[in-house]
Amino acid sequence: MLRSLGALPVVLGVEDEAAAQDAWRLEGIERHLATPRGPAALAYAPGLRALLDAAKLDLLHLHGIWQYPVKAAGDWARRTGKPLVVSPHGMLDPWITSRNAWKKHLARLLWEDAALNQASLFHALTQGEAADIERQQPATPRVVIPNAAPGQGKLL
Repeated sequence: MLRSLGALPVVLGVEDEAAAQDAWRLEGIERHLATPRGPAALAYAPGLRALLDAAKLDLLHLHGIWQYPVKAAGDWARRTGKPLVVSPHGMLDPWITSRNAWKKHLARLLWEDAALNQASLFHALTQGEAADIERQQPATPRVVIPNAAPGQGKLL
């Protein structure tokens, strides 16, 4: 869909088991994965910064939060001055933020808040998710765009 609009998508991420299993979904799309170090739950991959810089992106669309890629994305936006769009995919839901709350509090202090404050826009899939985003990031603009279902017409 992006190519039909004249965009050239580049997928950057952290190598894990799911990346290998999902490779077929990204067939024909430029894809670069950084090697992780340390606990898998953090998705810490120091090579991600170099991948972001080498990609020469016009904007960065981050999917998900609570892991190292958030810090890398926030640092990229700060360094380049280019737009960062964040799709938290439900990860700001009160039920999620209350699970392991002390870990999320620590992440917020160490990198999460600074990184999310670099976002130019938050993308929500539903009005409920937009409300969760507003509670956490009230000053950042947000837009609700549901996932497009194949064969269901155009997304307006």
